[in-house]
Amino acid sequence: MGESGEYKNGTLGDGEKETIQGKRKGRILEITPEVLINDDMGAFIRLTQALGQGAGRTIEKDVYELLAMNGGNGPLMSDGKTLFHDDHNNILAGAIPTVDSIDAMRQALAKQKDPGGNDFLDLVLAVFLGPLSVGGTARTINDAQYDVSVSNKFQVPNRVRGLFRDVVDTPRLTGTAWYGFCDAGMEPVIEVAFVDGVQTPTLQQETNFRSDGLAWKVVHRYGVGAIGWRGAQKNPGA
Repeated sequence: MGESGEYKNGTLGDGEKETIQGKRKGRILEITPEVLINDDMGAFIRLTQALGQGAGRTIEKDVYELLAMNGGNGPLMSDGKTLFHDDHNNILAGAIPTVDSIDAMRQALAKQKDPGGNDFLDLVLAVFLGPLSVGGTARTINDAQYDVSVSNKFQVPNRVRGLFRDVVDTPRLTGTAWYGFCDAGMEPVIEVAFVDGVQTPTLQQETNFRSDGLAWKVVHRYGVGAIGWRGAQKNPGA
């Protein structure tokens, strides 16, 4: 704007509208009177730990099931296309993790534009996600000073060294596909939403009048959904 000029009006589009459906999940476990008599407080401690760990694994399982939908391309978004789709510019040519394939992912992520297509978001990779079979390779590349794929006498600097803040590999992912995500605070992709903001499972106890046993019920109320696609890239692997 020039001297004494006015600011121009900008526009704010409707953008994408994604929703998350909240659900209840839970389990009931019982302790017999014999356990109460013979095990004292040990049974209570182990039971509450197991219930809490189980609740955490259930959320993790639901997230990976979301990624596995539609042949590994994720759920349908509000535009009728899967989370990972050629039209979303977030599926790369299949390759194993190498300096070159990770650098290609870095460039593709940085080129994503805002919902209006007006400007580059310039996003940066932060999290590597893949099956156990590629996790070790990803860590080696991320930590290496030199390009590990170069086998001659020359040492070529690793241009993607330290690019990933976290390298996550899991048995819940099968096949060869691997993913890159930016920081969720910049452009979130998958969100876990808790009903009424309660992020911990609810634990309730009930005494059986006829048997003197105890029953414990754990309930977790949350939903998992994809809320954006610009902050992630998928490589189908090789």
